[in-house]
Amino acid sequence: MQEVEVTFGRAAQVWWAWLWRAMLLGILFGFLIGLVIGLAGHFAGINPKQLTPINMLLGAGIGIIVSIWMMTKILKKNFGSFRIALVQN
Repeated sequence: MQEVEVTFGRAAQVWWAWLWRAMLLGILFGFLIGLVIGLAGHFAGINPKQLTPINMLLGAGIGIIVSIWMMTKILKKNFGSFRIALVQN
């Protein structure tokens, strides 16, 4: 396995590949979970302001999980002239 130089362009490729996937899925899953909690709260007669802290915590948790999940996908991705490999020291 030949190591290639870490350049700004390669780093930007990896960053962008991770960012758009993490943002898209994070927003999608966050919206869906928030919708379910909001509807459940509405039908249970709970004030929406009481659900805000729960939604914020769940949103943060979803964001963390999705971003790590997307990083695992990026670590397996082929970027054309290079790919990322985890190599044991």
